[in-house]
Amino acid sequence: MDTDTSTILVERLKEHGLACTDAAEQAVTVISPRNSRISTAVGGIDALGEWDPDELATLPVGTVCDVLRMERARGCRTVSALSAAGAAVGPVLHSPGEYIDVLVPVGSLDDWDLGGATVLPKNAPLRIPHPTVVSPKVVKARSWLVPPQGATLTAGIDLYEAYAAVGASLALEGHPDVDS
Repeated sequence: MDTDTSTILVERLKEHGLACTDAAEQAVTVISPRNSRISTAVGGIDALGEWDPDELATLPVGTVCDVLRMERARGCRTVSALSAAGAAVGPVLHSPGEYIDVLVPVGSLDDWDLGGATVLPKNAPLRIPHPTVVSPKVVKARSWLVPPQGATLTAGIDLYEAYAAVGASLALEGHPDVDS
């Protein structure tokens, strides 16, 4: 991502009052909505080089990515289904409370109508660990199941189809708490 794009994204984050946390003032990993790729440099600095791996950064949902949160077991099966179908699987975050968060391009969850998962609201702060914090390593109850380095974001339609298929499979298996 070029410096102009980085500057624009940082300014958009600041407009929403969510640009910086304790660790993110020095460096933040931003997701470029233009190319759906993770950038590790902001304003000409190496974000990974200056980001303390023991700290979390904050990304505002809906300004640089949308996020689908789902129960861990169904979420892991959904991610496996995406991979088995040959779909690109982007960053997947393990969050507190046995949930996983899948990062998708902005707007790709606007028509989500499947139960059992939550589309995080616009401007909700998403606390993310350094991209090197991959499960089983954990920082402040968070880790990446699929790290963001070089990953494209998961397409919302692919996530929808995989989630629906997993829900149907779980219902056929007799799981009582499945909303598909």
